[in-house]
Amino acid sequence: MSTPRDIEIHKGVGGYGFNLAKLGNLQFFRAVEEDGPADLAGARVGDRLLKVNGQDVTKATHSQLVQLIKQAGETLRLCVVPITQEEINAQQPQQPQQQQQQQQQQ
Repeated sequence: MSTPRDIEIHKGVGGYGFNLAKLGNLQFFRAVEEDGPADLAGARVGDRLLKVNGQDVTKATHSQLVQLIKQAGETLRLCVVPITQEEINAQQPQQPQQQQQQQQQQ
């Protein structure tokens, strides 16, 4: 796992400059507006959100996460880490052939 990093995003006239997506329990930046507030703060597409303003959001629902972001006001403090391929794979349903192979290996 990569090292988590803290970023501070100052809200611009159009917002914070990012869109979120959710895959299983992973919530991450789906899009970061080029030269927007999030981009200038160091946010990258694929960064997973760990904390919002010091609060752990790894088990938060998407609506809880959005609410925390809205409550942030002009400055949003995030702790993020890039999503790994292993995390992505763990969130996707297994194909029947994969399940059979795993059962045979046990």
